[in-house]
Amino acid sequence: PRRLVYEIPEPAKVYGVRFRWWQPFHEGRGYDQWALDNVEIVSAPYDSRRH
Repeated sequence: PRRLVYEIPEPAKVYGVRFRWWQPFHEGRGYDQWALDNVEIVSAPYDSRRH
């Protein structure tokens, strides 16, 4: 498994913010399929020494 970490911009760190994922490039309708598993959104700073 691959773990990706992104810093959330300050303007997005508000109550009620929504996140969405999209696939900007694909092979056409009905070809590319993908899934997200184990999505975590945490409020603590990421510590790279732990992973």
